[in-house]
Amino acid sequence: MAQIKYIKDLYENEEASLREICRITGHSFETVRKYAYQENWSEDNLPDIEPQSYPVLQDFIPIIDKWLEEDRKAPRKQRLPPPV
Repeated sequence: MAQIKYIKDLYENEEASLREICRITGHSFETVRKYAYQENWSEDNLPDIEPQSYPVLQDFIPIIDKWLEEDRKAPRKQRLPPPV
């Protein structure tokens, strides 16, 4: 996120060209253009990276969810101090 803000700052405040920003940051022209022109950073514009289905895990998802719930409810173990 810091790089995105840096690209926006170079483009808007320093008035650097997109090619200059590419040279300064080392990012590709497409990446620089995307972040320099981006106005709305709402959740609607973000890509959906969550898969729609889990064909291999489908049968095991309830079991995994059960394990995670049990782990969440279990008391935390305290570590013993190292022996002297």
